[in-house]
Amino acid sequence: MRYMKTLLTLIGLFLVMSADVAAYKVIPNNEADVLFKQMEKSIFLYDKDPYTISKAVEKNDVAGMSLVIIYNGKPVIHKWYGDRNQKKKEKTTADTIYQCASTSKMVSSLGFTAASRQGKLSLDGSVTDFNKKHPDTIITKWVDKVFKDHKSWPDDITPRRLLSHTAGLDTHGIANKPWLPSSDPLKGVILGRNLAHDAVKPIHEPGTKYDYSGGGYTVAEAMLEIATDKRFETYLKQNVLEPYGMNNSTFEDGSSDMVHLARGCSRGICLYDVQVSELKAAGGLLCHPVDYARLVSLMMNDGAEYLEKNAGTQIIPKADIDEVLTKVPPAEYGLGVDISGSQFSHGGKHQGFATNFYAHSDKQVGIVVLVNGKYTWARNKEVYGAGTLNNAVVKAFKIAFGVSNESGQPLKPTCSQDEDCAEGQYCDKGPVATIGINKCKAGKKRNETCSRNDVCGPDLTCYGEPIGKCGFLGTVVVGDQCFKGKECRSGKCEKDKCVCKSDGDCPDGQACYTPIGKANYCASTSKALGASCSKNSQCASDKCQQDQCVCKGDGDCPNGQACFTPVGKANYCASTSKALGATCSKNSECASDKCQQDKCVCKGDGDCPNGQACYTPIGKANYCASTSKALGASCTKDSQCASDKCEQDKCVCKSNGDCPNGQSCYTPVGKANYCASTSKALGASCSKNSQCASDKCEQGECVCQSDNDCPGSQKCKTPVTKKNYCTK
Repeated sequence: MRYMKTLLTLIGLFLVMSADVAAYKVIPNNEADVLFKQMEKSIFLYDKDPYTISKAVEKNDVAGMSLVIIYNGKPVIHKWYGDRNQKKKEKTTADTIYQCASTSKMVSSLGFTAASRQGKLSLDGSVTDFNKKHPDTIITKWVDKVFKDHKSWPDDITPRRLLSHTAGLDTHGIANKPWLPSSDPLKGVILGRNLAHDAVKPIHEPGTKYDYSGGGYTVAEAMLEIATDKRFETYLKQNVLEPYGMNNSTFEDGSSDMVHLARGCSRGICLYDVQVSELKAAGGLLCHPVDYARLVSLMMNDGAEYLEKNAGTQIIPKADIDEVLTKVPPAEYGLGVDISGSQFSHGGKHQGFATNFYAHSDKQVGIVVLVNGKYTWARNKEVYGAGTLNNAVVKAFKIAFGVSNESGQPLKPTCSQDEDCAEGQYCDKGPVATIGINKCKAGKKRNETCSRNDVCGPDLTCYGEPIGKCGFLGTVVVGDQCFKGKECRSGKCEKDKCVCKSDGDCPDGQACYTPIGKANYCASTSKALGASCSKNSQCASDKCQQDQCVCKGDGDCPNGQACFTPVGKANYCASTSKALGATCSKNSECASDKCQQDKCVCKGDGDCPNGQACYTPIGKANYCASTSKALGASCTKDSQCASDKCEQDKCVCKSNGDCPNGQSCYTPVGKANYCASTSKALGASCSKNSQCASDKCEQGECVCQSDNDCPGSQKCKTPVTKKNYCTK
């Protein structure tokens, strides 16, 4: 259905974008022209002398480029270079439209502020609350699938966190792909298409760190469509693109009939034809450079119109702009935009495209740069391409327009870390890491996608087929980040960190702790279980008993063990298979050496936790219960006793089941109930009076001697020719 709607929309889209584009015009400015002439011939690449912009486009061997300069808060210069379609030798024109890639995110975020303003979707409403309001959707399925181990995390994931990359999700980028219809692209990305394209997953607790996630934008996109009951493309067109004057930009899919759409060619090779961005919010905007510059200008002017005809008219609500341009802790990032003081910016890349915008609100200047060409390629250790060109042009703009104190100088193919190098390169530090000497070399960096080992940099291998990640091979030490156990020396990765498996994985003087429900960790052996101590603080468990570090709870014991806290003995760890309550078939299988009714039970008070005693009722399995409720404990009412019987301020038995094995509950009239040996009970065999609790043996059986020997309100009958007996 979504695909069919897209085709219908493209018919209308073609009518607009195949004709001359009726774009907003730039407003010429003489001062800006002078500054631009200086900038235009000051593009530094790797050579000593600078290039002109036209020559820099040729040197980077990209198809073409467009840029717009903003000055005094208005778009004033629009320039274009090279080819829109290198394969067909069609030149870039004033009407050329580009894949906007990740610079789409700021535009998308304005759609969410509009939805929030309309009461359709709260920026701070949790995914949990969203699912209560909208049950049985792709979002509920996503939560059920990926948050099994972190069930509370969706409570803290909100659209604001999704749009600021602080929701703790993976899936860094959402790539565009050749035109292929898809019945439900959102579902494919959010829930996972196949082994090579896994679901969007949590990687750390929401709100604790910034982690760029195009996958998070995809989740937000689905939430917007559900909340508004409209396709994302339609809602953004009606609430952002049209009202804010971006009439020549669209979130619809690219079509080969869109004659103004740039093609991603580079070095004479056109591998990047018309693209479909299955996911719109993260990078699906097709934008006209002046359209985008108009939006940036409005943002710089608190949403007010800059054109003289309607100057000062509020186009974008200021509150919406404030939402977008406010940092979301802990990030230096707002909603779809990087923020530094009064400066805001964002870059983007798709296959065959590099985009960038930069704005300085205080100085009222900015630039939009859109390039169609391969992002990076290398020649003699020098990195060229759309990304290099884009960055060089923005740098020249900052210098010429007075927002940077840097001087123009050649680029250096040097690095201090892998992140300084282009995609597909790593930082070769040689025997000594020295900035200015280290070189970027071909080879994928750690965490970059790979299909085979030889495309990864040194000391890296490719994990996963057909599409995997470059990672270290058993060299990551305990405590450092990992994404797979094979990366770790210990062979164990828990919660994105290498952890110990045994003491041998820890530094000298440390042991490996393997607590239940927590990640393993190394700690000083001086604090290990069994180490000598004189006070609790000397132990990792914070428990010192009998001059020895012992467990305080199950979490202090190795996996598969529990902490036993017997009365009068030091606590100890033992197999959970032997714990009280564990299944058993014989006494030797239990730590207490007592198996009853197929369960390990206490044999004596020493098998029970502190403050508890072992109860051994007749006909029932032994059990531990609070000593405050034991037989003989002080009481004022029945509920204070385990037996539910309080007499004469003491807990007493109520029935035989409350007494230990071999004893019965005696309930004499006028006296408190008590437990005594069943061998002395009424009815027990006897040969003399002293063998009976009643001190009366008749005809080989213990019988009552008085009413006091009978239960409850019964009376003792003493017939002349028969033995005594109790009766009502």
